[in-house]
Amino acid sequence: MLTKLFPDVLRTWKSGEDTFYEMPLFRMNSLRHLIFEESDQERCLAISKDVVEHVLETTFNHLYTEDRRSDIYDGFVQLNYFKKYESRLRQTKELLAQLKETESGSGIEAYEKLLDAKSIKVGDIELQNPTTILNQLKADQSFMKYLQPPFLCMIHGDLHFDNILVDDRLPKRLNVILIDPRGFSHPGYCSGVGDIAYDIGKLLHSANGYYDFIHSGYLSPDIWSFRHKDKDRVEVSPLKQEEWATVPEKRGGSGAIIISHKQIVQAWTWSVFDYLADYIKMWVSNHGYVQEDPNWWLRAKFNEAMHFCTMGKFHLQEDVGRAFAIQVRGIELMNDFYHQYKTQTL
Repeated sequence: MLTKLFPDVLRTWKSGEDTFYEMPLFRMNSLRHLIFEESDQERCLAISKDVVEHVLETTFNHLYTEDRRSDIYDGFVQLNYFKKYESRLRQTKELLAQLKETESGSGIEAYEKLLDAKSIKVGDIELQNPTTILNQLKADQSFMKYLQPPFLCMIHGDLHFDNILVDDRLPKRLNVILIDPRGFSHPGYCSGVGDIAYDIGKLLHSANGYYDFIHSGYLSPDIWSFRHKDKDRVEVSPLKQEEWATVPEKRGGSGAIIISHKQIVQAWTWSVFDYLADYIKMWVSNHGYVQEDPNWWLRAKFNEAMHFCTMGKFHLQEDVGRAFAIQVRGIELMNDFYHQYKTQTL
């Protein structure tokens, strides 16, 4: 079953610490584009629900049963959450410093100040810097125990909507392929082994976090409204839904960025993502897995927020505005998670 779900690997190669692989070309839409390009709301809702259900059934019944082990290596929580956050934050700041030497613009400076500010006002809401929240959580021994998964198993590692390819051309027959799996490695453990809640958090960061809207230019920041009160406090407008989106597609041979002007998605598209977020929680809640893992939802929601707070470096060179928007969304989600955790409303 797994051989049908994942693409064949034609070749692999390493560049520094990164490993790359080549796969066949699939003439299929990703779930992201399928939803954005569909004009019929009823059909869009039905197909996207079927695709997510198929992915959940296959991963839980086949992928997450592979290489399963209950011995969690020492330092798992520190390494996969807090050390990772610190490393990604440092790399993002280093990249911002490099960009300042070759490029100018208010977006780079605003992003720098956003990362350093202790107090962040988004619209009318006062929020804390994710670093402050993570330091408080790291000192919470109960929380640290909640982050420890009951077991590890084979996971996808980057299970968001653009990595789910869908062929919906034949009625009543969906062909779904998962691309770009990210293998985690630790000495003595199979490559690709991780926490199921990491994958669930990735699905949520597409559905509930609106990552796909940000990536496609439909949810963007108003950097011009950014205000830097002092070194510890900034103000920024909430992300705005765009009626039209001008987004970079790729770089031309001269290095110039080729852009496209896209018409906004259907107004009801947002509700499809909201529905899928609720459906993901409902489906997993009804699976036998939760009996073994009572803290799965806490870790999934924490992973959702962490995904946003640790991906800035991957978007900076391509689009500073997008990276800034992802960080703002990460701040919102981390604060929302922390509030729900402290009030026990998760």
